[in-house]
Amino acid sequence: MFAEAGVSAGDIKSLDDIAKLLLTTKQDLRNNYPFGIFAVLLDEIVQIRAASGTTGEVSVTG
Repeated sequence: MFAEAGVSAGDIKSLDDIAKLLLTTKQDLRNNYPFGIFAVLLDEIVQIRAASGTTGEVSVTG
């Protein structure tokens, strides 16, 4: 996603550059259901939460 947006780690040099960073959206969570978006191994996750909210589409966070 960062490559597609033209952003790399070297682009972040000041607090103002934080605006270049992409935010994780609820749709990102749904698209990677159930555990495809975690940055650590599952055995390092302390708690997993799942909610469907009002849409009925489940999103998982850990």
